[in-house]
Amino acid sequence: MPHPTPTPVALYACIHDDADPATVMAALRKSATAHNWAVVATLYDTGPLTRPLADRVAWRRAAELITAAHAQGIVVPNRHHLAGVPADHITDHPTCATYRAAEPPAHHYRAKLKATPSVVSTARHALSAHLTDWSLRETSPAAELVLSELLTNAIVHTTSPDVTVEVTHTGSTLHLAVTDDSPTPLPEPHAPTASEEHGRGLTLVAALADEWGTAGPGTGKSGKSVWAKLTTGRSA
Repeated sequence: MPHPTPTPVALYACIHDDADPATVMAALRKSATAHNWAVVATLYDTGPLTRPLADRVAWRRAAELITAAHAQGIVVPNRHHLAGVPADHITDHPTCATYRAAEPPAHHYRAKLKATPSVVSTARHALSAHLTDWSLRETSPAAELVLSELLTNAIVHTTSPDVTVEVTHTGSTLHLAVTDDSPTPLPEPHAPTASEEHGRGLTLVAALADEWGTAGPGTGKSGKSVWAKLTTGRSA
């Protein structure tokens, strides 16, 4: 009899007090194995369990894995690590708890591209085609501009040989993300001088997007993801 296909999950914990991250994550891995869950990422934040999820960098990255359909759930030691999450999104198990998004992504596009200036045009055309297919043509001008700036920022300011573009439409939200493999710091917008050739990209992204942010890599990895969300006005 064939074995069932493992369910992809991300492991996440908010490490607090004197807890040892390695011990906590090892216990989560053991739970995942027992439930036939395939671990796609291991992430943790530090600080009190009452810290809002929106302020936790690793949690945001874990949530993005669900948004991008790379994971079907997030495994945590217990529901206390999900402060603020509605109870109906959480399932308790004997040795852990799981979080599952109530609404899976309806449309998703992902592409790994060489980090060269020419890919910006390629990515814009691909995005335009997908948004047309998803009946989101009215969102295309702003989305293309945001994606162009995210890509350009990754190409100009990192040493990554490749970049990954991910676009997800869930509900009435379009989520755009560009991920690189460079160890350069997380970007921040700043006010460029008149003589600076670059530096306005993230300021433009902030003006066009409803929300944007950055996420660091998993433990022991390099790279980062810069993302933006736009309201489409049309549900998926």
